[in-house]
Amino acid sequence: MVPTEKGKILYNFILEPIQKLAAAEQHFWKENFKEHPDFKPNYIVPNISSIIRCLSDGNGFSIVPDFLCQEALNSGKIKLVWQGEKPLENTLYFGSRKNTIYEKEIEQLQQIFVDKWCKDLG
Repeated sequence: MVPTEKGKILYNFILEPIQKLAAAEQHFWKENFKEHPDFKPNYIVPNISSIIRCLSDGNGFSIVPDFLCQEALNSGKIKLVWQGEKPLENTLYFGSRKNTIYEKEIEQLQQIFVDKWCKDLG
């Protein structure tokens, strides 16, 4: 079941209000609580901006990858309740054609990804 006392408390606290879980959230749930959630979603919030906006009103709870909500965490719009027992890794792949007329634009996009999410890689 749940490995720590803090995990048990959090599990019981969030089990009822959480109604939306996508694949990444299910992976987080399974890794940290050692089981799949036993409920179905009542609604789906369409994108990360909407999720952050809903959470920043102070009502709600969500499992969101840190790299998608870091700005909202840093600004205090949302709060981190628990990061889990075991950190999960999100791999972002960037693919493009070898020969393209948009080579400069693609390089700019790659640099944006590196600047925004690869600071800790070294």
